[in-house]
Amino acid sequence: MARSRNLLHTSLTLLIASNAGFCGFASAHTDVTDNITEGRSGFNSLAIEHGCSNPATGRNLPVIAQSVVFPGSSPRVTRSDGSTSPGLSAEIVAGSGLAGLATPVQDKSIFRKQRAIKDANSNTIGFSGTGGSLAADLMGQVPFHLTAVRFQSTSCAKTLTVQIAVADICTRVFPPKAGTANLWIPATTRKFKGTGVEGFGAPAVLTVNRDLDSNPLPVHCGGGYDVTVAPTEDEVDNYLPIRGYWGR
Repeated sequence: MARSRNLLHTSLTLLIASNAGFCGFASAHTDVTDNITEGRSGFNSLAIEHGCSNPATGRNLPVIAQSVVFPGSSPRVTRSDGSTSPGLSAEIVAGSGLAGLATPVQDKSIFRKQRAIKDANSNTIGFSGTGGSLAADLMGQVPFHLTAVRFQSTSCAKTLTVQIAVADICTRVFPPKAGTANLWIPATTRKFKGTGVEGFGAPAVLTVNRDLDSNPLPVHCGGGYDVTVAPTEDEVDNYLPIRGYWGR
């Protein structure tokens, strides 16, 4: 009986993994591996699902560098109920916004050189890796560490969706054009608006779920609302380029 249950569990696991792989292929891009629950810190990663497709040759070029920018101290904040948010500090316990939420983890399986990206106040708001090569027919993972996020007890927010700007770089052409980089960013900016470049409007996303057992919604909230935060256009333009390597 135990053996039968183990076989059933293995079969279901393989089926789920197969379906997940198919779905990933259908909408393949760079995204966060795992969503998290408030109050929990730990390791996570960005999954790179493909390189850059060269429209002229049809070849899929390997990713040689990556730049990642999280929302900083003054992110763009929107609510699913259409109301204007009074600011991120009204939704989560965050003295300096989301600066410092993610820190890089040393790992040279893809990129030989890594560094933290810091804002004008020396807060870590992202990370970059250079000197790498992710085989065009393989997927990769870039690890990072997340600090815990806590919702304000007075907020009606039930989830926090963090949009992350990611540049998967396949050649050092700047500004990027089709086939040289994939730009998984919320929207075009003054610096990043290349025609044919994949990724605009499809940023990597991390969802933080409220722990409704330990931090329930106030009674007046009803079903609550979802909060989305994104880096500003200036943050993307100022910090996504890699100093001395790509665009800076």
